[in-house]
Formats: sequence, C-alpha cells, structure tokens
Amino acid sequence: MTVQLNLKLYEGKGVPIGDRGETLPEYTPLTGADDPECYVAEPGLRHAVNVALALGQPLLVTGEPGTGKTQLAASIAFELGIP
Repeated sequence: MTVQLNLKLYEGKGVPIGDRGETLPEYTPLTGADDPECYVAEPGLRHAVNVALALGQPLLVTGEPGTGKTQLAASIAFELGIP
C-alpha cells in the first residue's frame, strides 16, 4: 500500500483553503504518546532516579525543551503511585 501525501496547504496568498478546492488531511491524534506506561527510561537515568529516591534527595533534571523531562516526572509518579 502506497500512501501519497500531496500537501500544499499554505500558499501565503490570503486565499482560504476551502476557496482553493482543497481540504485539510484528517486529524488522527496519537494515542498513548504521552502515556506514562509508554515511557522507557535509559539505565543511567533510572539509576539516578533510584539514587535520589534512596537518599531522599531531589534530582535536578535539565535539558532542552522536548527532551522528556515532564514525561519522566509523569512516569515516576505513575510507577510509584503518586498523584
């Protein structure tokens, strides 16, 4: 099965897409992409979290936007039963 996407949505000419005889593609949201059950932490990160938990100390997680810091926090809270 070959899927052809011939997307030509923005022309920058001030003509609405409906007036050009085109339609937007169907939106299908990703399911489970942000689900904590789908997050897989690499071993070094798991160890750092477990050391912080064992010592009862906070863990400062840094990184560029979109690197998974919030998903890590959600995954930790999910696995430990913390709301």
